Amino acid sequence: MASKRLKILIVTEALPYPLTSGGKICLYNFVDHLRKLHDFTIVSPSYSNETTKQKQLLNSLWPEVKLECVDILVPESKKSLLSFLAKSLRFVAGKITGKENLLESIDYKLDFTDSFKPHSIKYISALKIISHSQPFDIIQIQFTRNLNLLSTLPSQPKKIFEQ
Repeated sequence: MASKRLKILIVTEALPYPLTSGGKICLYNFVDHLRKLHDFTIVSPSYSNETTKQKQLLNSLWPEVKLECVDILVPESKKSLLSFLAKSLRFVAGKITGKENLLESIDYKLDFTDSFKPHSIKYISALKIISHSQPFDIIQIQFTRNLNLLSTLPSQPKKIFEQ
């Protein structure tokens, strides 16, 4: 008797390709080994245009795995406003404190490695739609950073946390 194909949703921070870190290698091998036995959907935010290239390469290796990359990049039109505001804030802070480089470390890119920074509304909305689109048997949440997404996910499937 053949065992049931499970529908597994993995919520992670980055696609497991290219194999540049231990976490990516682990996830890659996990999915690569089980993809013939179960149906996988992987959801991750897209931080750059490189993610699109990585997704295409991974799709060629795993045509049966559904890859969902949610584009959360700041549009170019907003980047110029953010850049202006950042420069203004640095200038004012430098004048007040007398330390010109006080705020040089401020980075306006989204940083999803800090567990206290919220996810974008766009990412949360997309994850909710994807996770409710079919009856998943298991949802695997990766990294502490994503634990705050539990309330977005359907209540029925079993959930697994992996750090």
